[in-house]
Amino acid sequence: MANLKVALLRYCRLDAGWRRLTVTPVRKGRGWGEQIKVPAGKKVLEVGDYQLRWYEGDRSRFRGVGKDLQEAITSRDNQIATLEAERAAAVAGRELAPEMPSRVYLPQARTKFLEKKRLIDNDRETVTQYEKLTTEFLAVVKKKFADELEEVDLLRFCDALRKRGCEERTVKNYYSAIGTHAVVTVDTVNDIIRQADREKADRADARL
Repeated sequence: MANLKVALLRYCRLDAGWRRLTVTPVRKGRGWGEQIKVPAGKKVLEVGDYQLRWYEGDRSRFRGVGKDLQEAITSRDNQIATLEAERAAAVAGRELAPEMPSRVYLPQARTKFLEKKRLIDNDRETVTQYEKLTTEFLAVVKKKFADELEEVDLLRFCDALRKRGCEERTVKNYYSAIGTHAVVTVDTVNDIIRQADREKADRADARL
């Protein structure tokens, strides 16, 4: 069950690269300012998006919430409310289906995708393969929303495929299927790849 504490973070570029740093909102008149917890001896060179972090058991969960502090604070409060509702639903013995139309809820996306495959392909064998593939993907990443996915989640999925004996060509085909047809949108995969490229470039710059 998820911890109800939700931390507000911000991507910041230090001399050692991009890091998530804790943000404390500070009321300033009718608006908000922020205090970023910067490691001793370090300096923030550039700031990026805000993120939320909470825990489900011992696993951390992250969600990007844009660059606006007020919107980030609202998203944090909404996330706390969602976790509280999920906990109440769990205690009552039922599952809460998140009502967030602007976000891709992975289990629901999987159900819609499989239904489309049944209606379009009319091929039970193909649909069965996608059922197994998407079930394995969700079991590996343990995320609920597409915008929570990070590069490491897709890498874990590929690693799980290799460990059960899949050849590299099959791994790449399955990765493509997840990215372009199944529960993860192309934009999500591309965002993850672009973020990984930026972090790689930052690490290279830091070594210069």
